[in-house]
Amino acid sequence: MMEKLRVGETPCWRNSAQEKIRAGETSCWRNSALEKLRAGETPRWRNSALEKLRGGETPGWRNSALEKIRAGEIPCLRKSVLEKPRVGETPRGRNSTLEKLRAGENPRWRNSAFEKLRVRDTPRWRNSAFEKLRVGETPRWRNSALEKVRFGETRRWRMSALEKLRAGETLRWRSSALEKLRAGESPCWRKSALEKVRVGETLCWRNSALEKLRVGETPRWRNSALEKVRVGESPCWRNSALEKLHAREIPRWRNSALENLRAGETPRWRNSAFEKLRVGETPRWRNSALEKVRVRESPCWRNSELEKLRVGEIPRWRNSALEKPRAGESPWWRNSALEKLHARETPRWRNSALENLRAGETPRWRNSAFEKLRVGETLPLRNSALEKLRVGETPRWRNSALEKLRVGETPRWRKSVLEKLRVGETLSWRNSVSKKFRAGETPRWRKLAQEKVRVGETPRGRNSTLEKFRGGEALRWRNSVLGKLHVRETPRWRNSALEKLHVGETQCWRNSAWEKLHPGEIPRWRSSALEKLHAREIPRWRNSALKKLRAEKTPHRRNSVFEKLYWINSAMEKLRAAETPRRRNSVLEKLCVEETPCWRKSALEKLRVGETPHWINSGLDKLRSGETPRWRNSALEKLRFEETPRCRNSVLEKLCVGETPSWGNSGLEKLHARDIPCWTNSALEKLRAGETA
Repeated sequence: MMEKLRVGETPCWRNSAQEKIRAGETSCWRNSALEKLRAGETPRWRNSALEKLRGGETPGWRNSALEKIRAGEIPCLRKSVLEKPRVGETPRGRNSTLEKLRAGENPRWRNSAFEKLRVRDTPRWRNSAFEKLRVGETPRWRNSALEKVRFGETRRWRMSALEKLRAGETLRWRSSALEKLRAGESPCWRKSALEKVRVGETLCWRNSALEKLRVGETPRWRNSALEKVRVGESPCWRNSALEKLHAREIPRWRNSALENLRAGETPRWRNSAFEKLRVGETPRWRNSALEKVRVRESPCWRNSELEKLRVGEIPRWRNSALEKPRAGESPWWRNSALEKLHARETPRWRNSALENLRAGETPRWRNSAFEKLRVGETLPLRNSALEKLRVGETPRWRNSALEKLRVGETPRWRKSVLEKLRVGETLSWRNSVSKKFRAGETPRWRKLAQEKVRVGETPRGRNSTLEKFRGGEALRWRNSVLGKLHVRETPRWRNSALEKLHVGETQCWRNSAWEKLHPGEIPRWRSSALEKLHAREIPRWRNSALKKLRAEKTPHRRNSVFEKLYWINSAMEKLRAAETPRRRNSVLEKLCVEETPCWRKSALEKLRVGETPHWINSGLDKLRSGETPRWRNSALEKLRFEETPRCRNSVLEKLCVGETPSWGNSGLEKLHARDIPCWTNSALEKLRAGETA
């Protein structure tokens, strides 16, 4: 197989293997292996191993090992070990150990131990121990132990223990215990215990107990108990109990009980009961019961009960019952019953019953019945029955029945029946039957039936039936059947059936069947079947089947279509304008404009503009414009414009513009423009422009 080489690539072969070498690359072979070296790389061989060295790299060999040393690196070998110190690093070796020292680092050796010291580090040795001291650190030794003391720190020793004190810290010792005190702290010792007291704190001791008091706190002691009292608090002691009183609180004691009273509160005691009264409250006592009465409340006592009355309330008592009438209310008593009357209400009594009358109401009594009449109401009474009549109502009585008539209503009586007639209504009577007629209605009677006829209606009666006719309606009778005809309707009778025809409708009869035809419709009959044809429709008959064809529409309309009918073997097809029928063996085909039919063995093929038919072995193929047919062994191939056919061994190949065929061993290869064919061992390789085989 041939490989494609691009511009600048060079092939190299070895043992049937092709290698591509690009510009700037160099090939090196060793033991049938090809190595590619890029620009700036240098090969180095040892024992069949190739090492690539880039620019600036230097090889260093020892015991068959290749080390690459970059620019600035210095190789150092110690006992077959290669070390690469970088720029600024210095190698130091001892006992086969290499240490790399960076710039500013200093090595220090002791007993085969290597220590790196940075700038400003200082070594200190004691008993083979090496300590590094940084700037500002100071070494202090005691019993082979090194302590580092930083700037501002102070060392203190006690019994081989070193303590570091920072600025502001102070050491205090007691019984081999060291305590550090910060600035502002004060030590206090008691029985080997150190207490730290901060600024503002105070220590108080009692029975080996230390209490710290903050600013504003005051200690109070009783029976070894310490209580802390803050600013504004006051201590009160009773029977070893301390009570704290806040500002403005007043203590009151009774039977070892302390009550705290706030500002404005007053204590009241009775039978060991303590009550707190706030400002404006007043105590009232009765039979060991205390009631608190607030401002504007008034207490009232009766039979050991206290009633509180608010402002405006007045107490009224009767038979141990207290009633509170509010402002504007008036109490009234009768037989131990209290009634509250609101302002403007007036009481009226009858047989121990109190009725409250509001302003404008008037009482009326009859047979122990009380009626309240409002302004404008009147009470007419008849046979112990009271009726209320409002303004504008008039009573009418008949046989103990009261009817209320409003303004404009008129009563009419007939056989104890009262009818109310409004303005414009009229009563019409016949045989004890009354009907109300409104304005514009006229009564008409026929055989005890009353019908209301409105303005514009005309009554017509036949056989005890009343029909109302509005303006323009007419009656038509036939065999006791009445039919109403509206204006512009025409009656048509047949076999006692009335048909209404509107204006413009026409009737057609056939075999006792009546058909209505609208304006513009035309009947067509065939075998007792009626078909309606609209205007501009054309009938076509075949084998008792009617088909309707619409006429061509006017030019100003859209989609103007003229349909044509074509029949063949009892099948009808509609053809639109510009369609053409073609028949073959009872098959109808529709051909549009610019279509051409082609028939072969009862098959219709439609060819559009620019298409050409080609037949072979009863097969039709359509060729479009610009296509060319090519036949080989009964196979049709379509070639488009600018395609060229090439056949070999019954195989057709299509070549586009710029393609070239190349044959080898019955194989066709397509070569594009600028492709170059290369053959080797019956294999075709395509080389593009700039490639070399």
